[in-house]
Amino acid sequence: MKKFYLMLAALAAMTINAADINGVIEVGNYEGATTMMSGSYFDIAPTNFYLAHTGAQLIYTAEDLGDLIGKENVRINKISYRYYSETFEEIFRNVKVFVTTTAAEEFAKNQDGIKQFFEFDVNDPVLTTEFDVDFLDCYGEDGELVLDMSDAPLEIIPGTSLIVTIVFDAEDDDNCTMGSDYVQFYSSGLRSRAMVYTDNYDSFLDYAAGNDFPNATAMLGCGTNVDMPVTKFEYTCTEITIRHLVYIGEYEGGTVESDKEYASRGETVTLTVNPNDGFELESLTVTSIEGLEAPKQAPSLAPTIVDLNEEANGTYTFLMPEFPVQVNATFVETTTGVTQVKAATTNSGIRYNVMGQSVGSDYKGIVIENGKKYIVK
Repeated sequence: MKKFYLMLAALAAMTINAADINGVIEVGNYEGATTMMSGSYFDIAPTNFYLAHTGAQLIYTAEDLGDLIGKENVRINKISYRYYSETFEEIFRNVKVFVTTTAAEEFAKNQDGIKQFFEFDVNDPVLTTEFDVDFLDCYGEDGELVLDMSDAPLEIIPGTSLIVTIVFDAEDDDNCTMGSDYVQFYSSGLRSRAMVYTDNYDSFLDYAAGNDFPNATAMLGCGTNVDMPVTKFEYTCTEITIRHLVYIGEYEGGTVESDKEYASRGETVTLTVNPNDGFELESLTVTSIEGLEAPKQAPSLAPTIVDLNEEANGTYTFLMPEFPVQVNATFVETTTGVTQVKAATTNSGIRYNVMGQSVGSDYKGIVIENGKKYIVK
């Protein structure tokens, strides 16, 4: 019994579509949160209104912002926090926002076990604004503290953690809520993801420029194990859609055809297998081609076998992976009398670089020919 192997290589050919979109990322259940921040009512992020001067640092990890992976030109327009008010005061604050990137996912400690704030440039805020609310108008209701950066959106690179530092300063040291009243922020349930500074006389910016910084202790008016408040990020970005070539063609021993010529990552592709007379399909696999990653972050360069799901009438479906794919089909002869079958030729003599462009014989670097990858020096 003779076996005939068919390799259909969808080399690096691809099309790229880009579109600007708007999006929202929530840290915690922003709209549905019902639990208030835990701990002392002074230790509240992003601020409390019991004292005239507060500062907070919040760590938003790459995982928190994971929905941004795969997007380009990400620009944050707004950061919002949700609170519940039971105070009658009209509160005014000057607000400054600073943002830095980091690989850290938690606050560090020094050799004495004291938690440390992250360093930031006190002279380089990404936003300077005012917060002026008469809480009598919203007594017993939910409200939002919105940091609007639409006029100068914050550009970030997906895959990094963000340290957001927010400073609130009153012009009048007496412009504070009473002890029996409160403005309480809703908790995301993420403990110890924020640290705060509170004082009735000196700004967090003064503290950040002093000798005690970055140490955070109760003696310095700092809270170190503060909940992350529910947070909403509103952003715009360019979403890139990579569409990879899917094989359509006919070879000796049978045909394997796709329901579409190009497919995007995660899109369902259906292959239809039609063996020639005297042959039957023995195996069919779809493998992403090593090294032909899309021009953005990809989880791995290793080839990945894509699970195939057989449907009726000899059709198979799979989800297009991150990479261009090659389809490997094995047809087996089931009758006698077939003495010769021409070998399949797939793009014979044509070379491609990793971006799917055809190249000449003098090209140096990684090339793909007949579904195989080579390094030409």
